[in-house]
Amino acid sequence: MDQTAGGWSGRRVPAVPWDEFDSLPLPLRRSFKFAPYNYTPILAIEAYARGESVENILRVRRARDIVNVRREALRLYGPTHPQAGRPR
Repeated sequence: MDQTAGGWSGRRVPAVPWDEFDSLPLPLRRSFKFAPYNYTPILAIEAYARGESVENILRVRRARDIVNVRREALRLYGPTHPQAGRPR
């Protein structure tokens, strides 16, 4: 298993201006403050601009966070780590 690649695709996005970030509702801004990794808020900003509900955006973000934490726990510590989830 490649221990350096993680799950990052290599895709980069431009920095998000603070005024765009600040336009998000407080629950979304908090979700980035307490995220397990430094994520770009661009997907949340775009979803909110399309009219998606805050609840749905948060649900998608939490699901992605879980996937990312499991992947990294498995990659770094192996399948016996509690955050790695069940072995598949």
